[in-house]
Amino acid sequence: MQPTEEVVYAMMWELRNEWKLAFLAFKWGGISVSNTQRCWNLLIWIMGKKKKFDIAWKLVLEMHRLNMCARKALLIVMKRYAAANEPGKAVKTFHAFEKFNITADTNAFFTLLNTLCKHKNIEEAEELMFLNKKLYPLGSESFNIILDGWCNILVDISEAKRIWREMSNCCIHPDGISYTHMISCSSKVGNLFDSLRLYDDMKKKGWVPGIVVYNSLIFVLTKENCVKEARNLLNKIVEVGLEPNVDTYNSIIYPLCEANKLEEAWNVLDEMVKKGVKPTARTFHAFVKVENMGRTLKLIDQMRVGGCGPNASTFLLIFDKFFRWGLPGDVLRIWSLMETKNKVDTSKEKPSDESKVGTHGIWTNSETIKPQQGLVTGAREVLPLQ
Repeated sequence: MQPTEEVVYAMMWELRNEWKLAFLAFKWGGISVSNTQRCWNLLIWIMGKKKKFDIAWKLVLEMHRLNMCARKALLIVMKRYAAANEPGKAVKTFHAFEKFNITADTNAFFTLLNTLCKHKNIEEAEELMFLNKKLYPLGSESFNIILDGWCNILVDISEAKRIWREMSNCCIHPDGISYTHMISCSSKVGNLFDSLRLYDDMKKKGWVPGIVVYNSLIFVLTKENCVKEARNLLNKIVEVGLEPNVDTYNSIIYPLCEANKLEEAWNVLDEMVKKGVKPTARTFHAFVKVENMGRTLKLIDQMRVGGCGPNASTFLLIFDKFFRWGLPGDVLRIWSLMETKNKVDTSKEKPSDESKVGTHGIWTNSETIKPQQGLVTGAREVLPLQ
């Protein structure tokens, strides 16, 4: 077989969890990948993912020596440092752009802020934003990145409100994205009053609410036992020309399951399927958290039919639930069924925690475990998920 860019890239991707083999595949590619940024960038990403930053930097330097643009490579290194909980080194990587004759423009700076926030280093991102306000003037876009971190990554409403006030102090007006983040955070903490107040204010300021805003409102309305109002809002989504998605229905199903209103939740699931909205693993997980043994087994089979699992997270939820309920026997029963009657799909990437599922000493061999068809019978009818 002759090495080509496509072949080498595919091999490296398949070997992404074995950095030494991925490196050998890259070397085998030789001249076919020597000037191909895509393969270089993938190898740098693999090294960063495995925390082999010394090799990653040597690759970046070699790209620079070969007169290849290292901008994307540096962004990859920056992101991998943040993912490895090395925010300081991520910032240093950003400052190294000029050494490679690359302009550290606004887009790169926003990427840095986004990356830090994504990995929960929001305080560092906020400090960086203010320290560099002369080079990168403060605006709604930079504030929205920080707001997104507090609202959707850490869900800290106090910090989110502080940033909201800081925007006002800096004479920066919130835009539609700002309102979306704040409504999302308010709904997640169950603050119905603030969610509705922000929604009204958003419309008064001329910003058009998107589906994310409506999903947030539906969630908090259902959570605060205003199911009828949530249903009315679901109808309004269609009236304003938006299409309810799986997150819309999940926003009703999750709080209903948490409130143990399971029949209502099942009815919503039936409704979404009839309307052509396909449930996701997250949809089924809402039920997995609270259903009894019989229906839990049914859900496992139903997820397989729907093509959305079950995965390692599914079994973590199941094991955690039965241990909390003081029913270790049910845990062993499910584990035995999975071990003796299920097929293990090893084509999926293993979970990031090296396949350890839960805190109860339960292990799996892969992310996806597929029950055989017909394993579960009785209880509730399997929904038509074709």
